Amino acid sequence: MRHRARSTKESSGSSHRAKQRAEAAAASLGFAVYRARAAGGELETERYSVLAANLASAEAEIARIERDIAEKGGSAASTPPV
Repeated sequence: MRHRARSTKESSGSSHRAKQRAEAAAASLGFAVYRARAAGGELETERYSVLAANLASAEAEIARIERDIAEKGGSAASTPPV
């Protein structure tokens, strides 16, 4: 039982860190779009692709961790939002 609780707690911490990475990736993407438009242009396709891929990767990691938590009987919803 202790191992299960510790494992769930570790997974919750991983979920929180993954959510922080997703937030940072989203902020980077948003800031890049803002700066490009403020300069009168659009974000370069290659730059957008890199930033969007970082965000998609972080979101996939969140989904994987939350699946793991659910399979272990924990609650992913108990993880505080970022």
